[in-house]
Amino acid sequence: MCRGWQNGMRWRLGAVLLTASALAGGCGALEGGTDAGSAGPEPAAQEWGGDGGITVQVVGEEVPETARRAPDEFQIPESETSPKTDAAPGEKEEEPPDGDPVPGLEADPKTGADQAPAAGRTSDGAGIMESEESRETGDAQSRLQGEEAGDREILDPALVYPGEILEEEDVKLAGEEGFFAINPIDDYIFGRMDGSSYREGCPVAREDLRYLLILHYDFSGNIRVGELVCHKSVSEDMKRIFLELYKAEYPIEKVALVDDYGGDDDWSSRDNNTSCFNYRTVAGSNKLSLHGLGVAIDVNPLYNPYITWNEQGEIQCAPQQGAAYMDRSLVFPYKIDEDDLCCRLFIQAGFTWGGSWEGCRDYMHFSRGYRPEG
Repeated sequence: MCRGWQNGMRWRLGAVLLTASALAGGCGALEGGTDAGSAGPEPAAQEWGGDGGITVQVVGEEVPETARRAPDEFQIPESETSPKTDAAPGEKEEEPPDGDPVPGLEADPKTGADQAPAAGRTSDGAGIMESEESRETGDAQSRLQGEEAGDREILDPALVYPGEILEEEDVKLAGEEGFFAINPIDDYIFGRMDGSSYREGCPVAREDLRYLLILHYDFSGNIRVGELVCHKSVSEDMKRIFLELYKAEYPIEKVALVDDYGGDDDWSSRDNNTSCFNYRTVAGSNKLSLHGLGVAIDVNPLYNPYITWNEQGEIQCAPQQGAAYMDRSLVFPYKIDEDDLCCRLFIQAGFTWGGSWEGCRDYMHFSRGYRPEG
């Protein structure tokens, strides 16, 4: 090995200085080099620049131009220094914009991987990117913003809608009691009621009625938002009872205004809808029902029908589809009896249960005050 290479050769790659005391095969590439045992004058340093920002400094005798390149083991592969392009030799490839290594794709801030273009940007990378500020504004305007920085956003109970299914975690984070609310009858709600459940001649003023939002578990175990209208005198009791039923996961299939059924109580009952206010007469009579005063409610009516009979022994059932549940000695789901939680809560609050009346049985029915609906 030649002495000039033994004295040392330094390589610099960017800010990295590589030092080698000997390079195998170095003398084979250098013409006119000296033997390892020969002595000579202190050689002059020579320096040249290589491609890719490599600067080579050699302490030794002059080296021909043909040898002025870094050994293969110190060469940076072409694939690592620049992306492969289809540009012709000598032609400068147009560089993609900063921060967007592949046109039309963006780097995922979490993984660094390319992903589909954001809203407002075309597939070729053109267009205006949606700013972080606009994204944050959009998030702030959403009702439930999802997960952000590992924290789940809190659902606003005031912005849920009747019939909506809620996640149990969202309810717990927001506080379940916040979803049970008593409100005046606003213009929108009254617009639904007017001419349907609230008809001409109703003795109860609109101002004396209240609109309640509650939560309940449906028959599939989902948490749903329910709604009902009742008289203001029973609104607090209704709210408290439904809160207790919710905490106990008591199943109620539907809780919607009877106005969704055109004010048709029979249709609502056939659909097993739990409802309260409806200005109407008692089924099969011309007497005003306590529902018409907003102080009565029917719970899971299909499974707890209204049964009447006359002196001739003729029996009627409403709704007719509930006839299979007339025999209360049978065991079946959603049956209300004196031991049922729903029945016990309403009786404790001063309501009467129609299932205990003489002359008729109204198993679905709870009302403030005693007035048989037969």
